[in-house]
Amino acid sequence: IMGPSGSGKSTLMHIVGCLDQPTEGSFIIEGKDVSKLNDDRLAEIRNKSIGFVFQQFNLLSRTSILHNVETPLIYAGLKTKKRRELAKQALESVGLGDRVKHKPNEISGGEKQRAAIARALVNEPLIILADEPTGNLDTITGEEIMKIFYKLHQQGHTLIMVTHEAEVARHARRISLKANKLRTFLSMLGIIIGVGAVIAIVSIGSGAREQITAQISDLGSNVINIYPGTSKGWAGMVSRSSADVFTIELADYIEKLSPSVKRVVPISQGSGLLIKGNFNMKTTIIGTDADYQEVNNYNLALGQFINESDLATSRNIIVLGSGLAEELFGNNNPLGEKIKLSYQGRDYLFTVIGVMEEKGAGLTGNLNDQAYIPITTFMKKLSNSRFVSYYIAQANSGDEAAAAVGEIEYFLTKHLEDEEQEKFSLLSQDQILDTVSSVTAALSLMLGGIAAISLLVGGIGIMNIMLVSVTERTREIGIRKALGAKNKNIMSQFLIEALSLSGMGGLIGIAFGWLGAYAIARAGQWPLVITPISIILVFGFALIIGLFFGLYPAMKAAKMDPVDALRYE
Repeated sequence: IMGPSGSGKSTLMHIVGCLDQPTEGSFIIEGKDVSKLNDDRLAEIRNKSIGFVFQQFNLLSRTSILHNVETPLIYAGLKTKKRRELAKQALESVGLGDRVKHKPNEISGGEKQRAAIARALVNEPLIILADEPTGNLDTITGEEIMKIFYKLHQQGHTLIMVTHEAEVARHARRISLKANKLRTFLSMLGIIIGVGAVIAIVSIGSGAREQITAQISDLGSNVINIYPGTSKGWAGMVSRSSADVFTIELADYIEKLSPSVKRVVPISQGSGLLIKGNFNMKTTIIGTDADYQEVNNYNLALGQFINESDLATSRNIIVLGSGLAEELFGNNNPLGEKIKLSYQGRDYLFTVIGVMEEKGAGLTGNLNDQAYIPITTFMKKLSNSRFVSYYIAQANSGDEAAAAVGEIEYFLTKHLEDEEQEKFSLLSQDQILDTVSSVTAALSLMLGGIAAISLLVGGIGIMNIMLVSVTERTREIGIRKALGAKNKNIMSQFLIEALSLSGMGGLIGIAFGWLGAYAIARAGQWPLVITPISIILVFGFALIIGLFFGLYPAMKAAKMDPVDALRYE
């Protein structure tokens, strides 16, 4: 087909090649009017029935010559082995059997056009359309190409060729993920930060909750603390405090009249000064009985604890917390040593009979820095009072803890005539655990939500990059459509790239999240807890983000008109 520039040669070629549709009239190929076919059917015809040879070669610049030639076979659905074999045969037929691994920028102009011819032949089309096939070649190379066309014509191929002298056109360029490594990494950065932050925050919250839960559980089995209420009164008069009825006898009544309660331990508590030689140390003095050790799951490191004989005789014996023993006696054995206790201006001499194991913080403070004496000694000699400070109750089992709380509340409400429960308060281990779990869960959810915003930002970054990529690769999209790619093929390609970005970002984010969680757990001295479900959920969310934000660019690419795409500069 010959004619001056602007006469409609290329438009006619586009109609014959099913790249464009006629405004009026019809074009019949294989007995079908192409103007009535949808995009997918047109793509099938371009792939199986028509081969294109462009003046500008239109090779995918970032892939090998072999991959360029086998591209139509990919859209035809052939297996890898078969399409590689056919592509090599086509290249050998045009004298490029030794150039299969080269990229377009590594071969001459004549070799590029021969590669384009091989690509047009590989599907054995009914028609080969050649648009200015020698326009970008020198005279000698152009003659070589024409000899190849003549040979194809002799073999029975139908060729339709447009010829006229034209300016040298620029080569189409392909922008791939590997070609823009820095931009690709920056687009993944939001996903990496988001996934890593979510993994780390969830791990930190779970680890902290597990540590606190273990510490609370270690304080005692099914423990319920019973405290007196605050004294209230009118016109400067102070009402009778419930503390004035918290006695050892009342503890016995609670234990006897509450079926779910195993034992109730009375506690008298005050602040005193322990003196050993020239060294003194302020500490909390706990007056208690023999059951205190079992209720609080508190074991001895040395010696013995308070027994019934000590209570009956109100002996001046003392059991030290591990921290107190170390401060007062260092590495020496304190058992049997005398120690002075100064309490409210009076001094008492006590004999050390035991040292507790290292325990840590409890509901009443740091147990390692407390000292324990018989409650009868405390009440008769130190406080000179028949009332105790509070009670520690223990339920029969974990299943009965809630029932024990209800029974204690009911008994004290009736006994103290306190329907409003202003004269006492209960604090159970389960209540503490529920509170801790609620607080840590809410905190983790809030911080996780903030971190998830990074994922959304990362998704927007991916969409921006993919939109830029679609624009830069407009010509490539036109080439692929000319070679038979359907809209769904183009859409799938860009969706896969978006998923690849989010997927790679997610995997890197998981690794960084694990490292961050590990470092923080080591620094905070709590267990590292990363559950598989949290990894699966956050990685899945990252993929969804990539799919969602990659959908619009992919749809935009798929809807491109092949003629307009091929004309794009």
